[in-house]
Amino acid sequence: MRFEPLRRDRRPGPPGRLVWVGDVRVHVEERGQGELPVLFLPGYLSSTDAWYPVLERLGAGIRALAVDLPGAGYSDHPLDVPYTAPWLADQVAGLLDALTIPRAIVVGHSLGGSIALHLAARHPARVAALALVSPLVYSQPPPPGLRIARVLPSVMRAFFRSPIGRVAVPPMLRRASFLNGTVDAHERSHVLLAHLDAPGGWEAATTMGLAALTHAPGVDLIRQVWRPCLVFWGLHDRCYPPTEGERLCRDLRGPSRLVLLERSAHNGHEEEPARVAAELEAWLADPGRPS
Repeated sequence: MRFEPLRRDRRPGPPGRLVWVGDVRVHVEERGQGELPVLFLPGYLSSTDAWYPVLERLGAGIRALAVDLPGAGYSDHPLDVPYTAPWLADQVAGLLDALTIPRAIVVGHSLGGSIALHLAARHPARVAALALVSPLVYSQPPPPGLRIARVLPSVMRAFFRSPIGRVAVPPMLRRASFLNGTVDAHERSHVLLAHLDAPGGWEAATTMGLAALTHAPGVDLIRQVWRPCLVFWGLHDRCYPPTEGERLCRDLRGPSRLVLLERSAHNGHEEEPARVAAELEAWLADPGRPS
């Protein structure tokens, strides 16, 4: 396992614990107690703290585990792994092994939703049910930054490390992820950049971003998923259109239900956390009930 030795990690210590999954340490934060754990996977470039607004609204009877994906947040950022969705799904299965969790309900946002679907298809016995927030599914056009990064990754890294690039991050994040102004894009950008500046952060993010769209779950994979699924989608999502939620519910083989978040863009769990937490908690009481 190869790591970048040059940059210092200037972040404070992780708020959760680091769990070994093979040669990679994965950061996990745990809250509450319950019989069937609920695993929360963040989206691309995001970390466990993006789930805090939802987690703090869930009852203490729900055992919630928020995870930083390998290559993001406080998890390790190795330089010699593929960071594809299938590889990341296998890492999540390995994390469940390390935590001695036979199966869990898996909640995923964006890329985390893509990974959750791959996990359910590759390791069906480990997934009891799924809840997805604007998941990356089907064939999506790459955003301009990733189109440039595909050809000139070093140029993209240099730009976003520059003073001009860092000033550009908050408005870009606000445009891509948020709608209603309830989330402080500058604060979210500060957290994002701190993780990217950690050793291997930029390199892992580039590899992960380039691999994400290549492995977006298509119809064939989605039709392998028979578990109950609750789907949230921001009505004003600028990344993936809400109509993809209707299509996803049609293609899933298990019972599914779509919840449209009227005051949200791509990050509905941050913009409408009370609605997401309430819908999620009610659904967790009986995920398999008819919609």
